[in-house]
Amino acid sequence: MPAWAAPFAGTGHAPISEKVDSLKARNQALERARRAALEAALEQVGPPDAVQRKKILDDAAVWTRAYRVLQQGDDGATATAVVSVEIDTGRLSKVLALPVAPAAKEGPALVAVRGEGCAEGAAEAVAQRWIKAGLLRDGRGGTISAASARTLELRCRELGTVAYPRGVVVEAAVVLRGEGRDGAASATATGFAPDAAAAAASALESASNQVSGAMSVQTAGGLRLRLSTPWPAARVRRLERVIAESVIGAQAVKVAAVGGDGSVTLKIDGPLSAAELRSDSPRCRCPGRRSWRWRWRRPMSYTRGCNRLSKWGWMGRIGALALTLALAGGCKRGELSGAEQSAPLVLEVAPGDFDAEVFVDGNYVGQVKVLQEPETGPLLLAPGIHRIEVRKPGRFPVQVTATVKKDRNGPVVIRAELLEDPS
Repeated sequence: MPAWAAPFAGTGHAPISEKVDSLKARNQALERARRAALEAALEQVGPPDAVQRKKILDDAAVWTRAYRVLQQGDDGATATAVVSVEIDTGRLSKVLALPVAPAAKEGPALVAVRGEGCAEGAAEAVAQRWIKAGLLRDGRGGTISAASARTLELRCRELGTVAYPRGVVVEAAVVLRGEGRDGAASATATGFAPDAAAAAASALESASNQVSGAMSVQTAGGLRLRLSTPWPAARVRRLERVIAESVIGAQAVKVAAVGGDGSVTLKIDGPLSAAELRSDSPRCRCPGRRSWRWRWRRPMSYTRGCNRLSKWGWMGRIGALALTLALAGGCKRGELSGAEQSAPLVLEVAPGDFDAEVFVDGNYVGQVKVLQEPETGPLLLAPGIHRIEVRKPGRFPVQVTATVKKDRNGPVVIRAELLEDPS
């Protein structure tokens, strides 16, 4: 089912005649009922553009593939069909939205190149490399606005000679000047080589690479969305699809980077701002929709029967998982419900292996020593069956299956003893 699907009812009729038998009339009534449901969805979404409306109705069979037949029959003269169709209203809204042509933005143009103390032609070589890479355009000899004009300066200075190992040290600075904070970039680097020319070339290469890297970030289009807790990976793919299909202005979505902390950065192409994405993104499950939300919580204590269990107060050497994952079950926008049905997980690890790695349902959630930070809170397991696994090199892994029931009112306690692997 699409991420933004909602049910719509439709009714269709078709006459039975000598040329149209009962079976064919029923099929026609079914097609018309599906089309009527699509028209109802179009009316709910808003007044559509006439051209886009016709294009969508021509593809009614594609938009109404997910349907249930509630009633179908005939009285001998007329065939009737009543259906309930699940229609992706988010994607429908995006298709109906008239594309807005983004204002043409004049790219940065190089108007002057200067070099001081560097080899002849070094500044021009750097400029041509950047122009060829598309970071700048050659604006020399043309009419360029002050906002897009850029000036490139290269400065080289010999710092001295090293006795052993014998070599020359040269400092090089690459400066790109322009209006505004985004129009300027600079870097300084030091080069070491047996002769001054080679040292200067090495320093210039390093400094120019730093500046070109900064320029690449400045000229990169699109919007970046950082997911601090992206696992399981299937949810990242689902979020990509939801944004690409349902958010107006998002033309393409792909993974741009994976951070060392496990975070994932998505790159969203198109004329879309952060505020528009925030207002358009599905933060929780609403009628006919399904989504997820992550929430961090403070450490807490739990009461079960007459025994009070403190998250940090277990006897022995304990590592407690400290991450909150709440899967929204059904709520209004901006709220989160269903978390009260989830059960907190408390993990005892012996003998004090706080660097052991923890996996939940096959997804890595971090080391015990990292996950026990109080700021992160407990791990909440949604109702169902979960597989908890603790691994550490040199020890036998521990796998435990935990079942969380909807009416559970206490934590899930898992004791993991990592025995030494003699092999």
